[in-house]
This record gives sequence, structure tokens and C-alpha cells, in this order.
Amino acid sequence: MIYSLIRNHIETLAEASKNGLPLEVLQQITLVNRAHLHYLTRYPEFESFTWNKVLSSRILIQIVNEQTVPDLLVRFLCSSNRPLEQIERMIQTEGVEDIYELFEDGRFSLYHQWARSDLFIDIMECYSDKAYLAQNMEECIGPFIENMQHYDSREKYSTLSELERPVAIRMSKYTKPLHFSLISLTRHIEFYEQLEQFMSRVDIVECIRGLEATFKAADDPEEITRGILEMYATAAPDLVNAWITQLWSNWLNPPSEFQYRALFQHASTRKEHDVYEVIYGSNSLAVQAWDLCKDGGNHVMRFIHRCAEQGKKAFLKMVVNNETVHRHIRRLDKFHPIFSDYFLNVINVNTLQVSDFKLSMHQLKDDTLVKYISGRGLCVTWKEFQFLYKQHDLNVDLYFRLVVLGISVDKRLQLCRELPALNTLTQHFDSEESLLTAVVSLIQKGNFKDQLQKQTWYVKGAEKSQYLLMLLQPERFERFSKYVTSPDDIRFIVSEYTLLEKTNNFTDAKRLYMVTNLDCQDLIEALKLPGEFKETHMDDILSFCFKGLAKVFLKMMSSAELSSRQKQNLVLLTKAEIMNNLKEVKFVETDFELEIGLPIPEAAIDEWKRDRQMKMAGSLVMAEAADYETTIRVGQYPVSTCLHWNKGMYQRCLLSSFDTNKKMITVHNSKQQYVGRAVIRLTKAISHLPKKKLRFKDITKQETEVPAQPVEERFILFLERCYSTTDGDVARSIREGIIKMAKKKAEMMGATLVVSTSYGRADFPEELSFVETKKNLVFISHSKNEYQYLDSMSGQASEANEGKYVRTELWSEGPLFTQEQETTSSDVE
Repeated sequence: MIYSLIRNHIETLAEASKNGLPLEVLQQITLVNRAHLHYLTRYPEFESFTWNKVLSSRILIQIVNEQTVPDLLVRFLCSSNRPLEQIERMIQTEGVEDIYELFEDGRFSLYHQWARSDLFIDIMECYSDKAYLAQNMEECIGPFIENMQHYDSREKYSTLSELERPVAIRMSKYTKPLHFSLISLTRHIEFYEQLEQFMSRVDIVECIRGLEATFKAADDPEEITRGILEMYATAAPDLVNAWITQLWSNWLNPPSEFQYRALFQHASTRKEHDVYEVIYGSNSLAVQAWDLCKDGGNHVMRFIHRCAEQGKKAFLKMVVNNETVHRHIRRLDKFHPIFSDYFLNVINVNTLQVSDFKLSMHQLKDDTLVKYISGRGLCVTWKEFQFLYKQHDLNVDLYFRLVVLGISVDKRLQLCRELPALNTLTQHFDSEESLLTAVVSLIQKGNFKDQLQKQTWYVKGAEKSQYLLMLLQPERFERFSKYVTSPDDIRFIVSEYTLLEKTNNFTDAKRLYMVTNLDCQDLIEALKLPGEFKETHMDDILSFCFKGLAKVFLKMMSSAELSSRQKQNLVLLTKAEIMNNLKEVKFVETDFELEIGLPIPEAAIDEWKRDRQMKMAGSLVMAEAADYETTIRVGQYPVSTCLHWNKGMYQRCLLSSFDTNKKMITVHNSKQQYVGRAVIRLTKAISHLPKKKLRFKDITKQETEVPAQPVEERFILFLERCYSTTDGDVARSIREGIIKMAKKKAEMMGATLVVSTSYGRADFPEELSFVETKKNLVFISHSKNEYQYLDSMSGQASEANEGKYVRTELWSEGPLFTQEQETTSSDVE
């Protein structure tokens, strides 16, 4: 065998030598192609891959023998992955060498090696049917090679078919790098090439994006292209160019099919250069609105034109006649949802009123609802949008189910306004679908309020969601409706329906709950409640549990962050809450002076105990609060903070919020959800700290005692940082409302309001002239807790800080004292 291998190798060497080929090349040529070697009269330095292509084609063999094409070009074409027939055709194309020379130019070779042979064939395929002149090859091929420098362009190009690629290459001279939309552009190549007889290529390049946006949106883009060419042929090209330049001036303002058709109709009779007067009429609302808003940018112009096309005459009239409206529109940036492609398709702007237009600007910053309505293919009035903007997704779903039922706009708005947020009821139904089906069935019987008034029972303080549940699931309440006297009774029936099936006695069911519910049992054990107390305060204990407060209490009692003294405080506060005596524990009159170190007038104490409310714009309600649930959850709602009862960094400071001198101002929306809160606390400020002058007396001198300057103290109400779930104008209005309420409270107590510097100057009401003052000495009050948290005084304060003054910056109505005194740093924390 070894002799056979040696003989075969020697024979192969001889054959390679005879044909003037390297051994490694000959070995890679297939046996079929080796048989064609005798057709060759010369042997260029080709690799085996090229020889296999050449030896498979009589045409290529002839070209190699006759040397009609440079060897480098033959090798370059044969290295492609294209069919042999295409390579044969390309290599015989007139001008192939000139194009190859341009392709290999140093400026274009930056394209590296990405499928260069295939790319070259695409270029040849594009121009193989055209006569070439050396001076225009660069103009034709250069832009395409330049585009291919960009990765994004190469990615798009690679997705095209072999038939689309040549057209894309021709299209390259009308596109620019980074704006290479090959697939959409290739459809209209013939139009662009015909357009060159009327417009320069530079002008076409500037207009191409506007053209493509039009073609994409048009029902019949081919008709638009024909119309444009006919318009050029009918009217003077200069006039049409003037119109087209205005229409195509910016890609944010792509011309519409409507605008083109209007130009087609007037091309032969009108000579005005103002394209919008030609399209809409010189005295039209559209042109007047355009004149008023044109300095707002092309995105504003596009919006005005879309309104004109869709016949939004009422809206355009409002823009023309009201300065407030067109001033607001001009100020909006191009990313505002009102300028999105889908806005006018889902909202009827004719229903906008001047009075609510400013509000619309804020609402539309969140365009989630607009996209939601767009997905359903519906159009709503502005009144509907304002209502739906505030609703939970389930309530929005319900609303559109009523649309399908054919209920009128006013009627379905009335029906849905009466309902609470439906997401509060999902836990009581198998699915969201079953809940929505039940609510629709109920509404079809009549208004929610009307059906509620027909009921024989009424529970003071019950929430809308509880009433709705009683109507949706009457079978749960029928047996016990006469026992329902509080919202907690409703919660009990809803949550313990299975337990109630075991007894017909409502009181027995409550007793059964107290011995079976683990949280309730753990609460009773932790508080060490005697049997008589449990029976007397059974409803109060159940209410505490139903609010989820038992879980909060037990979690805090198990926390390693709280000391034994703090846990004992928590027990005392919780017992007082269950006995409905928390106010007596919190507002002990002697504690005011003990905590603050200043006598407090009896009238001020009475006012401090009183919880006032104030209504705000947008269905917001602001209220003072000092109750157990609001206070214990101060770090949970409206946003999680370091005082959170479970995971807060300063959880051990939480119970100081029950101190006599601290209360909350809370803000709720119409759904009874927290949207804002701030702590207010009573304390005092001092004019200065007396200097310490301790020294030995000089008995040889007569010394005159200098009387000490009297120290002034001022009773102050300190407004801490505001926490809110909102932002923008709504958040600012909440901060402004809290400042107003705190100011009113301070006046009624005879105290001076000071405000944390976390508030900005824009947060203060116009009628209050607050200034930012420095080096104020504010007293850290004593606390019943070992630690307290002061937002405006570097956070946590311990017993070691109590009874001392902190130098701090704050907002006040002028300096707190008429003369600033020097202080010694040793007396100030």
C-alpha cells in the first residue's frame, strides 16, 4: 500500500509541475475540473476555489486564455457566492474594469471585507444594462459605498433579496448615511429618477423622508407619484418647487395625501407661492392657526395641518380666537403626546374647551391611556378622556363595555362616575372577567345610587366599594344585614364568609373568629388582655385586625430594632387605640410643656387637638391626622420611607410620631388613596444662647458687671418635608396646599410657621412672603420614645440630643428675631 501512496503522490507532483500549478492548489481542484486543465494555455496564480469556478465555465476559460480581463478581477468575481451564470454575465459587462477600479479605490475600500465580491456583483447587476461614462460612475456608486460604512445600513441591506438589492443601490444617491430605509424606498425608484428632470438630486435628497412618510400613509402611493409628475408637467416647475419646498421643509412635517390632492386640483390655475393658502384657502381657519403657531416649530405645524385635514373646525377656531390656547400649544415640545401619530385618531379635539386646555397639557404627559384607547380603535370626547384618565384599568375596561352596549356618552359617564375603583373587589371574585360581567349586569338594571337607595340598610362610614359588593353579592349579606352597623361588619362578612356558614348568630361568629384567627390570638396574648376586656371590646379588636394593624403590631413586637422600652410603649399605645382612648394618651396637657420646654396656652392646646380638613382642586382632600393607623403607617404611605414599620432604616424612631407635639397632614384623592403627607411638630426657637464666662475673679480690680442680654423664645410650628406619589404641577399644588393648611393652623394656635428648606420658592402661595433664613436655633423636643426622626434636622435624634438647640436653615416670614446673636458652638448640636 505504501508504494501505491508514493506512486500517486509522485504522479500528482508531475501533473502539477506540467500545468504550472502548486501541489496544494491542484489537490483542491475537483477531479471533474482537473479534466478541463488541458483547455488552458496559461496558468495565473489563482487559488483552488477560483480554479474550480474557472474550470467549470468555457467562457471563463476563454477569458483567462485571452487575458481580456485582468487576473485580479477574475479572481475577485470568482470568490463570490453567486451562481456561475451570473459571474459569466458580469465579467462580460461593458465597463466592469472601470467599476472595479472605482470599487478598489482607497476611499471606498474602508468597507473592509464584508461580502465584497457579492457587493460588487450587486453593483454590476444594477448598472449592467446602462452605458457608463467614467465621470458619472463615482456619482452613482459612491453614495452606496459610503452608506455601507454604517453597520445599520449593512444590516438592512443584508435582509434584501437579490432582486431588491440592485434597486437599493440605485436608490442610494437619494439617501444619506444613518437615514437608510432601503426596504421602503425601493418601491419608488422610477419616480425619483423621473423627478430629476424637474428637481436637482440635492433637492430630492432633502425631501425624500417627507415623501416616504407620505407614501407610507397614503392609500394609493402610486397615484400620488403620478400626480406629482403630472403637476410638474402642468404648472411651472419653479412654482411647484416652491410649494414642494414648503411641504418638505422638515421630516417632522411630512405632507399628507390630502395636501397633495389639493395641489393637484389647483396646479394649473393657482400661482400663489404660499402652499398652505393654495391647499386650505387664504382666509381659512387652518392658515390663520398656522400664522399664530408657526413659531412653535414644525411639530406644531404638523398638528395644525392634521386638525385641518380631519375637519377639526371647532378646535381651530378656538386656537385662532383664544390667545391662551395658541400660547400653550406653541410652548409644547415635539415629544408631547398631543403631537403623536395616534392622538388625533383617539381624541376628538373639537370637544376641548378653553377652560380645561391647560389641564390637558399635564394629563397628556402620561400617554398610556391614549395608547390604550388607540389599541381599541375608538375615538372619545375630551370629557371622556378626562374621566378615564383618573380611572383604574378595570374601570376603563368597564367603560368600553358600556360603549359596546350602545349607551350614550353622558349616560355611561354618569353610571361610571358613581362606581369605586373595581380593583378593590377583585379578591372577592374568581377572575377580573367575572367581576366585570357582574358589574355590567348590575348597571343594566339602573344607576348604582338609585339601587343603593332602594336598600333597607345603611352603614355610616361605609365605603363605595363595600356598598357595591353588597349589591353584587347580596347572598353574602342577606342573613346578617340587620346586624351590620359598621364598615368593619361588612369587612367581617366579606372576609369570613366560610366561617359565617357555620352559624346563624353574628356575635357567635365574631367570638369564633377571635379564637381561630392566629393574628387575633397573638395580638390578645401580646397585649395580655383579660377575658372581660375581650368581650367588652370585641368589635374594636376585630376592627384592629381587619385593618391589618394586628400584623403591623406583631411585626414590630418581633423586631430586633426596637428596645424593650419601645415595645412597652407600643403595647400601651395599642391598648389605648383598642379602648378608643388614644387621644387621652397622646394629648396629655402637661406633656406639651415637658416636651417643648415652653408654656402652651390652653387655647393653643385645644386647637392642636382638633383635626381640620380642607378641600383642594382635583377632588383632593387635605386633613390633619393623629390617629393610630395614620401614625403607625407614616413610613408606608404614600411612599415608603426610613420610618416604615417593617423595613425602615429608622424603624426605632417610628413611635416618636405619637409624641404630643407631632401630627400629620395627609392628602387623599377621590379614591381614598394617599397621594401626599407631611409631619407638623410644635417646638420653639431661641434668639441666642448666652455666652459662658466662667473665670476666677481679680480681687485687685473693681469690676463692673455687664448685664446679660435677655434670651427670647418663640413658639413655632415646624412643617417637615412633603412626601408624594405625584410629580409636576399636581405635586407642587399639594405642597402649596400643605403650606396653606399649616399656616392656618399656626395662626389659630398663636405660633409662627417655619417650613423645611426641602420646599422650593415656587411651592409657596402667592399671598405668603416667606424668605429663607440661616443660623436659626431650633429646639429638639423631648420624646417619649428613645429615638425620634426629624426630617429637617439631619434625620435621627436620640435622647442625647433632646433638650438642645440645632442651628438650621428654614423658610419663615422674615427673621425669627430682630437681632442675630453670636452663639457658642459648644452649646449647639
